[in-house]
Amino acid sequence: PIIGNIHQVGKNPHRSFGDLSKTYGPIMSLKLGSLNTVIVTSPEGARDVLRTHDQILSARKSINSIRYINHHEASLIWLPSSSARWRLLRKLSVTHLFSPQRIEATKALRMKKAQELVSFMNESSEREEAVNISRASFITALNITS
Repeated sequence: PIIGNIHQVGKNPHRSFGDLSKTYGPIMSLKLGSLNTVIVTSPEGARDVLRTHDQILSARKSINSIRYINHHEASLIWLPSSSARWRLLRKLSVTHLFSPQRIEATKALRMKKAQELVSFMNESSEREEAVNISRASFITALNITS
């Protein structure tokens, strides 16, 4: 079918998956639109799947535009977690970007940008203007990381 199992998901996917797991068990394969999706509804199942099938399930689908500029070979996000390059980039990220010292060094900037976001929302509220939370949060995150 064109829609697969998507009609069974409903407005609260977590509840729908819980209900389906009562019939089909804690690990299910559903077709959501054109995507085959593995649903795991128990902590034990998640632990088992991530331990025994992590390589199969961890690969992200490579987007053509990413492949065209060779980012699939150089970016931590697109590399498979089993590759030596991924392990090296992850180690560098943990050591240099996310070390306790680096996190502490950027604390003031993060606090400042969070306060700017709160101020922006307060000002918008006083003017009775709607705030696109998604966009405002994205801009704040971008300002922190750039």
